[in-house]
Amino acid sequence: MSTRLRSFGLGLSLCLLSATGGFAADWQVYDGFDYRTTELEGSDGGAGAWQREWRRSARGGFTVSRPGLLYKDSKGQALRTSDGLITLDLDDSGGAYRDVTAPHGEGGAQIIWCSFLAELHGGPLDTAGDEMALQLRNKADVALVTLGVMGRLNQWRIRVENTQKQRAYSPGVRNVRPEEGHWIVCRIKIDPAADATDSVHLWIDPPLDREPALADAANVLEGEDWWSGADSFQLRRVRVGTLQSGRPKGKKMQFDELRLGTSFLSVAPMAATP
Repeated sequence: MSTRLRSFGLGLSLCLLSATGGFAADWQVYDGFDYRTTELEGSDGGAGAWQREWRRSARGGFTVSRPGLLYKDSKGQALRTSDGLITLDLDDSGGAYRDVTAPHGEGGAQIIWCSFLAELHGGPLDTAGDEMALQLRNKADVALVTLGVMGRLNQWRIRVENTQKQRAYSPGVRNVRPEEGHWIVCRIKIDPAADATDSVHLWIDPPLDREPALADAANVLEGEDWWSGADSFQLRRVRVGTLQSGRPKGKKMQFDELRLGTSFLSVAPMAATP
C-alpha cells in the first residue's frame, strides 16, 4: 500500500476554517498527544472545545510516547502532526475519555467531521460485543458513532446507536489491514427533521488536498432516522479504547492526531512543504 504511517514528529498547528452544514464554523477539537508525561490520564492539552482532561475508562491503560505517527497520501502530501501518540496494550476493557462542548447548531442538516491515525492489533476479537475503537458519545454515555474493529471481523467498521438502543452496523472494509496503520476520516450528517435520514461515511487514507466524494467512501451507513427529537445527536464525550476484550490475547492500539470539526479542511491540515 502506498499510504502508510511512519513515526516522527512535526510542528503543531491548528486551522479554523469555514463550516460544512449547520454547526458554527469555529467549532473544533484537536489533540496530538504531545504530552511530557508517560500516562494519558489527567492530561489536558490539545486545542478547541475540550471541557476537561483525559480520564480513565474501565482499567485505563493508555501510555504516552513519542515520536508520533505520520501520514502521507498517494500524492506524497503529509498530514500536519505533533510529536506524540498514545498506546493501549491491554487484554481487558480499558481506555480513556474526554468531554467536549457540543457544537452549536443553527437548524437544518448538520455535519461533523472526524479524523485520526490508528493501528489496531489483535483482531478478530472473541465475541460480538468486543471492540477496539473510537466512540463519540452523548450526555447519557450512549455511543452514537463507533469507528474501529468490532467482534469477529478484523476490519474497519461503523456502528451507530441512539438512546432507544437502536443499533446499526456496517459491513467491514475488505483488503485493508487495521494493524498496518491508517488515516481514518469520517463524515457524520445529522438531520433533525422528522423522518429525515442520517448518514455516516468513512474513508481510509484519502487525499489531503480535497474533500473526498461521498461515492468514494470505503464504508457507509445511511437511510435511517437515528438522531432526531428525543434522540438528537448531542455530542458530549470522546472515548478511545477497548471494551469487553479479555480474549484473544495480544491486543494493542496506537492512536494519534484526533480531530473533530465542521469541515473536511478542519480535520485534514497539510504539513508545510519543506
